[in-house]
Amino acid sequence: MKIGICHENIVEYDAVGNDITRSAFLLVELGFVVHLIGENISESIRNKFSIIHAQSNRNLSEIDLIIYHHSVFWGEGESLLKRFSGTIIFKYHNITPEHFFKPYSKSYFDHCRNGRVQTERLISSFPSAIWLAASEYNRLELIQHNHELVD
Repeated sequence: MKIGICHENIVEYDAVGNDITRSAFLLVELGFVVHLIGENISESIRNKFSIIHAQSNRNLSEIDLIIYHHSVFWGEGESLLKRFSGTIIFKYHNITPEHFFKPYSKSYFDHCRNGRVQTERLISSFPSAIWLAASEYNRLELIQHNHELVD
């Protein structure tokens, strides 16, 4: 089985990046072929895994399963998912509520608001996808979206 693990940024010393790389190493050890799919990927990570740039025209038909880590608004990621016809698993890492950034940064405020709206859209656009939460807090947040989760 060929698995694509997606996130806009896959970098070292980042919680989501560490989760992705640890999962990728484990899946490779189990005999799966793993491709990391993103836009900004650390060079040290690029040297260890097969990389597909999210904006490439590369055919996704060679991938059987996408594990999409959702923690930020990522328009290109959503476009990528729409081009994919296989199984999708979302791993939800939470998106910071935008009100925390309102007094400090319009850019961060907009990015977080757009990400939280995107969460709703992803839930409704991919009804057969499996959603996993990275923590109990994130699980409870998904339940607030009236979404059923895998236990």
